Amino acid sequence: MNDQTTVLVVESDPRQCETICRALEGEGLHLLITQNMYAALDRIEHLKVDILIAPLKEERIDGLKLLEAAQNQNPDVGIIFVTTPNVLE
Repeated sequence: MNDQTTVLVVESDPRQCETICRALEGEGLHLLITQNMYAALDRIEHLKVDILIAPLKEERIDGLKLLEAAQNQNPDVGIIFVTTPNVLE
């Protein structure tokens, strides 16, 4: 049985994704990377995610819907929303 914490990173910008992953390197985490919310939903349906790092808003699916799907699999899932300053306006 794998006791590693599974972190799903949803990020379409390769540079931003690299920055996030570099910050998490060496922490003993199992990192899963997807570039869009649809791929993230698919991963969440098949895997238990412990921590979700995702955009708050995206074109068709927002981060809250993704969080809801993750909570259906794991009610204790942690969430970090990543956003740009103008998204919250």
